[in-house]
Amino acid sequence: MRAPAAAAQVVRQRHGNLCEGRAQHEAAMSRTGTILNAAVLTPSDLAHKRVLCPACMDKEFAMWPEGWDAHAAYKCKGLTDGPPDARKAEFKRVLGHLFR
Repeated sequence: MRAPAAAAQVVRQRHGNLCEGRAQHEAAMSRTGTILNAAVLTPSDLAHKRVLCPACMDKEFAMWPEGWDAHAAYKCKGLTDGPPDARKAEFKRVLGHLFR
């Protein structure tokens, strides 16, 4: 798995700078209606919508952010190996701007 700094770098590479211009981005949607570019959007853009995990780009959340903690703790491939609490903290640190 990736080191914490490397995980954040991967998210930035996939989605651009997370801090600048988020309000200017529109949701990129899959054919099935899943939001694909969550990392550059705001919490209100994502709340209770179908969202592809912005860290691993593998898990599809049926209703963001429901279930993020279990996914981060045990399954997310975009996080560093480690204990569940550390993995959840890394997810929140890197993607905290997506939570209300």
